[in-house]
Amino acid sequence: MSQSQSVSWGDGLKVELMRLDAMRPNPWNPNRMDEETFAKEILSIQNNGFVEPIKIRVTPDGENEIIDGEHRWRASQKVGLVEVPVVNLGTISDEKAKKLTIIANELRGAPEPVLLASLIKDLSEGTTLEALALELPMSTTELDALVQSTTPFDWAAIEGGLATTPTNGGGTAVANAGDRKFQLGTTKGTVAARLHDELMAEFNRSAAAVGSTNPETVLRHWLSRLQATIPSADQEAAATVASTPPPTKRARKIKGASS
Repeated sequence: MSQSQSVSWGDGLKVELMRLDAMRPNPWNPNRMDEETFAKEILSIQNNGFVEPIKIRVTPDGENEIIDGEHRWRASQKVGLVEVPVVNLGTISDEKAKKLTIIANELRGAPEPVLLASLIKDLSEGTTLEALALELPMSTTELDALVQSTTPFDWAAIEGGLATTPTNGGGTAVANAGDRKFQLGTTKGTVAARLHDELMAEFNRSAAAVGSTNPETVLRHWLSRLQATIPSADQEAAATVASTPPPTKRARKIKGASS
């Protein structure tokens, strides 16, 4: 086993380079990766290098066992690496090793949807979503939903669309919206149903962006997007007030006065 550049912090914990054939995966790892994501793992190592060390422990029988990073280990073999950086936790019990496997998999946090969407939008300005999808753990559809979610709500466009009855392309009105007027509890079924459709489209777009259909999560995303439109809306309102001339006072006609 080739080891070099070791840095020890005490309690047996150290960072070192270790040969891939000098370590083995553990038998309890609950993490699974599909073929598409694994291919992106390989591509990431090829393009960016090995940026996150594998975590291992030394078993009671002296074997180097992977606690976190089995897929990076397998991807490194595909790339043709011989040795990679590891965090060696030293000799620890099976119980502690299993707990650390769960902790390593689960305690990674979650991206804040609005910040993630902004980051994806920045990246998309220098390339295509298809190119990003080759490297990032997201599909083109998911990336597109995130980019689209950065667009502020345009309620004027939604309201304008409600005034137009949808057609099937041949001029014949489509009745699917109006047919739900009783479900929506209004006699103005077309307008209400169209508004319902527009809002559901926005909901689904935000749900795709945040990766959840939980209403509370989606509404928080909506609010973040709406807050971004408040300054411009206030400026437009102030400009409208400033450009509107004050109402003129009309002469009051006294009852009974001669003309």
